[in-house]
Amino acid sequence: MNPVEPLPQDWCESVIRILKRGAPAQIRWSLRARQDWQQFGMPYDAFSRLAKTLQQPGIWGERVIGMIPQPNPPKNAGSQVVYGFLSPHPLGGPKPLYAKIGLFADKITIDLFSLHIDLTGDLARRIAQAQQRP
Repeated sequence: MNPVEPLPQDWCESVIRILKRGAPAQIRWSLRARQDWQQFGMPYDAFSRLAKTLQQPGIWGERVIGMIPQPNPPKNAGSQVVYGFLSPHPLGGPKPLYAKIGLFADKITIDLFSLHIDLTGDLARRIAQAQQRP
């Protein structure tokens, strides 16, 4: 289990910048993330929702180690730093979405690994517990 922590501001700012540009070559979807999101809207809806979530001050999530980049990563992009976090449900449902995004070291390209309903509630519980600690 990955420890939860506030997401680094520089990671959030870089991902937000990429999401706001919305350039398909810079936002690479996993097949699962694309299929899961199709029930909620168009890709640009996901980009704006994720950017809005990451703009919230003090957003918490989990660092995910060992994710393999999507096939054919950009040349000279370097390694990825991957975080999973929660975003409000796009249709107002009670369960948030779990998003997992990998930012390449070049801060130009991201992999969108996950964007599905958080069925277990595990991350929300762990964040609540960590925020209660002194």
